[in-house]
Amino acid sequence: MKKITFITMLWLLLIPLSVSGMTIRFIIFSSSECQSCFKLKQLLLPEWEKEFNVKFDYQDHDIINNIKNFEFMLNIRDHFKKEKSDIPVVVIEDQYMSGLIEIKKRFPDMVKKIKKENKSTEYFNLNSIERTEDFVSLALLPVLYAGLVDGINPCAFATIIFLISYLGYLGKTRKKILLTGISYTMAVFITYLLIGMGLLHSIMNLPVFYKISIFINIAIASFTFVLAFLSLKDYFLARQGRAGDMILQLPRSLKQRIHKNIREKTTSPSLIISAVILGFMVSLFELACTGQIYLPTIIYLTKEHDVTGYLYLVIYNLMFILPLVIIFILFHSGLSSEKLSGFFQKNIPLIKFLTFILFMALGTILLLSVF
Repeated sequence: MKKITFITMLWLLLIPLSVSGMTIRFIIFSSSECQSCFKLKQLLLPEWEKEFNVKFDYQDHDIINNIKNFEFMLNIRDHFKKEKSDIPVVVIEDQYMSGLIEIKKRFPDMVKKIKKENKSTEYFNLNSIERTEDFVSLALLPVLYAGLVDGINPCAFATIIFLISYLGYLGKTRKKILLTGISYTMAVFITYLLIGMGLLHSIMNLPVFYKISIFINIAIASFTFVLAFLSLKDYFLARQGRAGDMILQLPRSLKQRIHKNIREKTTSPSLIISAVILGFMVSLFELACTGQIYLPTIIYLTKEHDVTGYLYLVIYNLMFILPLVIIFILFHSGLSSEKLSGFFQKNIPLIKFLTFILFMALGTILLLSVF
């Protein structure tokens, strides 16, 4: 009886070593805000552990809270000569898998192969990858162009010229106007960036977004093509000297409200603080106009990686405020607001034509991303 008990105990001890003792090690690049990452780690991996009777031991690298992890992921992507880095990314032995669809397709076969060969796996050595600082891709070019065109659109341009003109009318020195301009521009940048990040974060984290993303892209692309047609119509109106009849511009009531706020805020003793408040308020008022470019760009950025999307959003807003910065520098250097206004009025047709090209390009890109 004792002999049987001893053999039974020995057999029970040997079972885990022979059947479920294999540990498979790998690396995951993920984000706490990524629904696909959550599904992989909390649902699929435990399910596969049971199915294949193995133990997974993985290093989870958060690319949102640690930019070095993001750099490593891009370098590993280049090392494996891959074109995309959709998260989650799994690196197991000499295999690189990007995105939940690819991981679901290839990871189980990789586990079967490792089990069949009955070999131990080690973590991929990140230090063996030569690091680069390549954050720029062709995907950035539409963002640069969109931000610049949005910054020189009639809504934003006319407002900044009115602000400079009114400050000059009040007898403010060029130095004080420059300081006001810096405060105003920084407030515009921060406001637009926060709005954009909020929209991008909300859209990408909608539970149903990835399921209906095709329909969203088609809808926004269609809307963008309509805006392209209206921009082309505005181009011809502007060429005929009928800029006041343009369709894509702020309603007269909003223009009057913006001008009223400029007149009220610029008479305050604390001009710098007033400029910050003014930048915030004007940004919200002008969103009805500038948002025509901003929203399609944000939808375009949803196809990028989380970190890349936010980084590109920062770059977009830097391009957006670049014309404002240039205007204040030119004024500080001696160029009058009248000449600035004349230059703007003369080039409205060009701005509208550039806007038409931008809308056509964004609409086409959004449609191509569907197919």
